[in-house]
Amino acid sequence: MTQCPMQIGGGLVLAFLLSACATTYDHHSDDPQLTALQAMSQTECEETDVIRGWNACSRHAAEQAYEYALMSSNAYDVDTFELGERFQYIEHEYEQANGFGYVLYERRLNGETTEVIIAFRGTDFTSGPDWLHGNLLTGQRRSALALFDDVSDRYDVTPSVTGHSLGGALATQVSLCRDVHLSVVFDSSPRFSKALCEETYLNRNFSVVEFGEINYILRLFGREADQLYTSLNCTREGGAVTQHSMHTLARCLTSMAALDSDPARAIADRNAITAPDHWPAPR
Repeated sequence: MTQCPMQIGGGLVLAFLLSACATTYDHHSDDPQLTALQAMSQTECEETDVIRGWNACSRHAAEQAYEYALMSSNAYDVDTFELGERFQYIEHEYEQANGFGYVLYERRLNGETTEVIIAFRGTDFTSGPDWLHGNLLTGQRRSALALFDDVSDRYDVTPSVTGHSLGGALATQVSLCRDVHLSVVFDSSPRFSKALCEETYLNRNFSVVEFGEINYILRLFGREADQLYTSLNCTREGGAVTQHSMHTLARCLTSMAALDSDPARAIADRNAITAPDHWPAPR
């Protein structure tokens, strides 16, 4: 359970099962949240700093990602997780005609909106329009770009994007074609294309995947965006489909973040999230 983040691009996965690693990320920012992501990528993961089976690198990744994971899960069902006072729910839409869906949140600090987050919904496996317009044609990708433009016009801050599976592909498509604050995706599908972009952007892209989940095969043979990539082994039960669950990954990341973070611990308590039974007992 000590996999570390790596930077990958063009579909080349450099490593998966590392117990200690150091990677670099080329872009810099004075934004504390983005600086934290950069610091994570430059952290050397030492086996001596392990808490309940997770090294510092994995825990740092979880701390940066867990809020976006909860939002990505809520894109399927907006009432699944409560995000606490720091976030304001804005809207939630689902278009049955093409399967496109999202949820919109604001991050608040002292009454001010400091971040706007669009969480894109992933595939509904029972929805024919979702498969057609999301996974085969470009309808949902075009809807995602149009939504991002609309949200950008409504706010003075540049939106962030997140999502799971197909929702991760939609977030990646937006990050490829637009200047975004941050992109955080989970178990993402490689369903994006530069052909939809008038110009392309190199944003801060952060990808978290459950090792062995079903989209691993698609990513193996597809092209990946340039991104900071973290592979974790959160789920110990079931096969590749079970391991693809955003709900399970969100709970695991929140539990992991709560090992070091008081805000994450408060969110875990609010949602009755406890560490998985297979984690080693606290020392």
